[in-house]
Amino acid sequence: MTAAIVGHVTCPFCGNDKATVHREARGKRALYFRCYDGPRGRCGTVQIRYEGGQAWILENMRPLDEQGRERQEVEAAGAARAEAREVERQAEQVQKAASEGERKAGAAGIVGRLVSILGEE
Repeated sequence: MTAAIVGHVTCPFCGNDKATVHREARGKRALYFRCYDGPRGRCGTVQIRYEGGQAWILENMRPLDEQGRERQEVEAAGAARAEAREVERQAEQVQKAASEGERKAGAAGIVGRLVSILGEE
């Protein structure tokens, strides 16, 4: 799951002014940015963990205003619900396939026993 967006920077590689800034969920909780829709295509996730890189992000970041944070929280919650529904759907498919496999295996076992019984007579 994607970390919440805390701001935007202009990507130094392609000039995209909507590169999103995030904070790591664990560890040092360092800032990093993602540029996925720049004019030259995707630049990717850029993690600069040392002081100079963190300073650059902080100096160039445009923090989200309160409305922007609320919008990001709503979008993140929606994405989490959609992901949970997809996982649930996949679990149901696996469970259904397992049940069918068990049923087929059970039927094959019964047929095998009948063949062995009939073969004995």
